Amino acid sequence: MRSAARRALERRQLEDASLWLDRLDRWGGSGATEWLLRARVQRRMGQMSGALASLEQAAAAGADETDLLRAAVLARAQTGQLPDDARVLRELLAQSPGEGQEVYEAFALGRVSTGRVTDAVQVLDDWQRDFPADPLPHYVRGVLQRDIGWPHKAEAEFRAALALDPHHTDAARELAVLVMRSQHYEEAIPLFHTALSGSGDNLPAQVGLAHCHRMLGATATARQILLPLVAGRHPDVGALAELGRLELMEGHYDAALDVLEQARRYLPRNSEINYAYASALAAAGRHDAAAASFRFAIEARRSVRRIAELMELLKAQPNHSDLRCEIARLSLEYGEPRDAAGWAQSVLDRDPQNAAALEIMELLRSATR
Repeated sequence: MRSAARRALERRQLEDASLWLDRLDRWGGSGATEWLLRARVQRRMGQMSGALASLEQAAAAGADETDLLRAAVLARAQTGQLPDDARVLRELLAQSPGEGQEVYEAFALGRVSTGRVTDAVQVLDDWQRDFPADPLPHYVRGVLQRDIGWPHKAEAEFRAALALDPHHTDAARELAVLVMRSQHYEEAIPLFHTALSGSGDNLPAQVGLAHCHRMLGATATARQILLPLVAGRHPDVGALAELGRLELMEGHYDAALDVLEQARRYLPRNSEINYAYASALAAAGRHDAAAASFRFAIEARRSVRRIAELMELLKAQPNHSDLRCEIARLSLEYGEPRDAAGWAQSVLDRDPQNAAALEIMELLRSATR
């Protein structure tokens, strides 16, 4: 079971590796080696608290101090909390040449997550140079380019990842979203099916697939995909929004309002949900309420465009605190609190006393009290 978990980890089949380790643990076979292996799996899945807990278990089981230190360093690197990480990166690559891909991955993700775009690109360049057959650096670079507003470059990187691994589900999902947004629905559908062949969170891919079918006129197929996603006590908000648009398209205005009202309870500031809701109100003859919703949706759309402009400016000035704080404020007012917190925190990581960022974080805390 240990060797199966290790092979799954090497193939980046993290869910499978975790399952093998769970089986091993149920059989009473978890020692220092297994806890270290579990910590690696959890770190690469982004489960940092679990990874640190597993390292504590490994230490208690007598794991080698060098192995523990290396695992802790990689965890800090992946969260962007490692001072002088360029030197540490070189040392780790020299000490563990057979694990270079994992080392590059941790350092690249850490730099991406903390907004160090130039430094992240340098790691990705070195990663691709040393491991030209690895699709992951193309995928990570694609995500970085997508997030800083370069969708065409991101698309090229996702295509490069899929050329190296046609079953790379994450790259397929991201590429599907980009081509869908370009209204190339026929191309997006098989990419979404590839994305759905993997494990993990498949809800966004299912909603995207339903959207493509709806836009191609296959509304019955879209409805069949969406209905299971909105059933139960915890419906998916993306599926609610897409189902609401489907009901609106088919002229079921009361049904559209009901579904979109549910979506607005989850994402009250989302511009696209509010615009669809306003459209449904207008179609149902509720013009006064529609006018108010349209006004908010239009302002929210303006904020989305302004954020895009600010993202463009950040390409030349990636560490500009004022630009980042303005994005955080717009996200707080018209977008997602999670995004606002991320942008404000990216300022505080460099300037812990930044007044504007601290004010935004306090507003976020007040909203949750």
